[in-house]
Amino acid sequence: MHKPSWSCLAALLLMLGACQKDMSEKVSRAMPEKSLSDKIFLTQGGQPQRVPVIRLSKDTVYVLSEPFRRLQGEQLIVEAGTLIKVVPGVDIIIEPGGWIEANGTEASPVVFTSNLPRASAAAAWNGIILQGEDSSNQVSTPGQVNDTTGRLTYVRIEFGSLVLLNAGTGNVVDHVQVSYTGQRPSFVFDGGSVSASRLVSYACGGPTDFYITNGYRGRLQFLLGLRHPFFGKPGSPPFASLSGLHIENNSSGNSRAIPLTNPSISNLTIIGPNGLDGMSAEFSDTSGLLQNAALVANVKAHYQIRHGLFMGYPSSAWIIGDSTSAFNLNFGRASNTNSVFQCADSYRAFYLRPDIYAPFGFGPYGPPDFQQFILNPSFKNRLFADVASIGLEDPYNDVLPKPWPAAGSILFGGTDFSGPVFSNGFFARVDFIGALGSQSWMAGWTNFTALKTSYNEPK
Repeated sequence: MHKPSWSCLAALLLMLGACQKDMSEKVSRAMPEKSLSDKIFLTQGGQPQRVPVIRLSKDTVYVLSEPFRRLQGEQLIVEAGTLIKVVPGVDIIIEPGGWIEANGTEASPVVFTSNLPRASAAAAWNGIILQGEDSSNQVSTPGQVNDTTGRLTYVRIEFGSLVLLNAGTGNVVDHVQVSYTGQRPSFVFDGGSVSASRLVSYACGGPTDFYITNGYRGRLQFLLGLRHPFFGKPGSPPFASLSGLHIENNSSGNSRAIPLTNPSISNLTIIGPNGLDGMSAEFSDTSGLLQNAALVANVKAHYQIRHGLFMGYPSSAWIIGDSTSAFNLNFGRASNTNSVFQCADSYRAFYLRPDIYAPFGFGPYGPPDFQQFILNPSFKNRLFADVASIGLEDPYNDVLPKPWPAAGSILFGGTDFSGPVFSNGFFARVDFIGALGSQSWMAGWTNFTALKTSYNEPK
């Protein structure tokens, strides 16, 4: 496919309209805008002093033009409906012992976005990083499993990513959308054991929507990764990846690193650009230089996945990148069951390079062996060649994406929450495969037109 032209991009911006509500309407008057800092200056020539508790209210728009930190014992409290505009290159970091609380509502989400005019190519900022004290396999010291660093509910992060670094079980991450991330992944689960649900990654500009690594072992449910054909480039970790979900044990390639990365994930929908006009040729590259698939498992990956939908990636639905990850799947240390896969390339749908895996001297195993194994009836997985067979409402609609199953879709039914992993009380027992059923949890608070949205501009 051809790469997007400027005229194509301009056409897209004209087509993009309101999503769950008309996000492009300008407010009747501009609210006051205030510079945001984590310090306060003394009035009589003193040095800047840190503010221990910062509270942001919805009646003010905040502009952040310098790195913002919450150190041990410090707090950032954000009221529902608050808008924070961030200068490119700036980040928000909650360090161990610090705290962020951003509790939006369906009608009044908390919004972190760029301060540049909409549709600017340079709008990306560095995003939000929560640094907890749970364990990581990047270091050998034990962590605090019940670490508490923040609470994010009904939050949108536009043009920046969300990194959960060693975040423990005491954190709350629910109803969070990340969109237009520049060249970074949308969500990074780096060590720790925080659980999260109802996450949306849209138009990710980086290598993967969801990056799970360095000993992360939490629970995740209702994840949506929806690629836009104009966005997505390999580059930042994970390297040589262009994927929806990328799982690896250790980002430095240390195969002996512990604790093992081992997420438990139910009800996720990963949707690639499916050859649409403007899609980068890297999405369909088959040279072997890229791991470009809806799901990538690499570097001794462990995982437990159920009820996933993986579709729209032209070259592969699932790639396994190393022998240990193949061994883990082969012998039950990793699993993916009750899932639906789609790929037009029947040979590469489940791709394992033929020179990677030869257990106990047998093999070498290749893509046909991988496909035969994972489609064994006992795993209750299904493979389809075309997107239409899945029966989604309208996932590629530029005005209002509808990535949920239409009436009669094959995604209804076929769920199984039995067993020690998925019988845990965290997982909601639903009757559909993928992130969404007939009732969408995205209504009201999400925004798929961040490139067009006008924030705090008077009529």
